[in-house]
Amino acid sequence: MNQVLPLSQTARRVEAFVATEAGRDAVAYLMRQAPDGDQASYHTGTLETLSRLSGMTEFGDIVLAELGSSPLGDTLELLRDVVADGVEIVLLGPEIDVPTYRAYLAGGAKDYLIVPHQEGDPLLDLWSASTALTAPPTQRGKSVAVCGVC
Repeated sequence: MNQVLPLSQTARRVEAFVATEAGRDAVAYLMRQAPDGDQASYHTGTLETLSRLSGMTEFGDIVLAELGSSPLGDTLELLRDVVADGVEIVLLGPEIDVPTYRAYLAGGAKDYLIVPHQEGDPLLDLWSASTALTAPPTQRGKSVAVCGVC
């Protein structure tokens, strides 16, 4: 008989794309809230790296990605592409203002964490009862393209 586990007993797979020690430290600090400790899978890279892999591989239930040096417009485009592939993403970045934060949320980010993390900064709680698990991603079929020339 299948049994649905409460969220508190359900492990969430977390992956992190970080390019700096400050980004890695912020993810590790966030992961200390996890019931099983720091179980994140760390990858070297940024949101740009994540976007190159998106659609070609499966990611964890939530992905944390450090922003690179791309301008806001390019970053938003990358974010929208990744979110369209069904990835739940939290961005890590060096600075934030209200319009930028709103733009990232409107672009599909779940949240934004400031890096480097300072003791006392508010953190997203990925494991609370109020955090609902997303539905499993839809199965993707293979695409076939045909081009004819007369």
